[in-house]
Amino acid sequence: MKRKKIILVIGLICIVLAAAAIFFIRILPSVKQVEMVTIDGVVLTDMNSPENRILLETEGESAAGDWRCYSDMEKEKERIDKRLDSLKSAFKSKNVNKITGFFNKPEQEYYKSFFSENKENLSEWADMFAEAEMVFLSPPGSPKSDTFYRMAEYKAVWNDMEISIVFIKEDGQWYILDL
Repeated sequence: MKRKKIILVIGLICIVLAAAAIFFIRILPSVKQVEMVTIDGVVLTDMNSPENRILLETEGESAAGDWRCYSDMEKEKERIDKRLDSLKSAFKSKNVNKITGFFNKPEQEYYKSFFSENKENLSEWADMFAEAEMVFLSPPGSPKSDTFYRMAEYKAVWNDMEISIVFIKEDGQWYILDL
């Protein structure tokens, strides 16, 4: 009787091992691997969100096609560049309140504190923004259904480091989401 139980247990173990082998050989490779990505300690979980597509795309590659072909790309680039010119003037005049007005509302207090503490270096920021170039523009969205309906990314170089400047369009105006 014990011998039959031992054979039965060994048989069950063999079946479980065979099923595990089939899973690892046939099923697991077909499962899409999700890359765990963190930026500034934040885990990006929704890879389809516009913010994450901007952060994860390679230069010149767009999840929605070639951003340079959007019919309003030149007009939106001109609007952002105009905002950047005003921002550069604010940096040169060291007007912290004016500078923080170019940032997304939830980030304004943080940047106000940051720029107030680093007031002597604000002209360096103006130089960085002078060299910024657009590298991405999201497709036009619907202002009726989206909280913010457009994003853009610029790249700039500061102290030999490449800086990503992410803009969002809210209420028809471009704001810096993050640096």
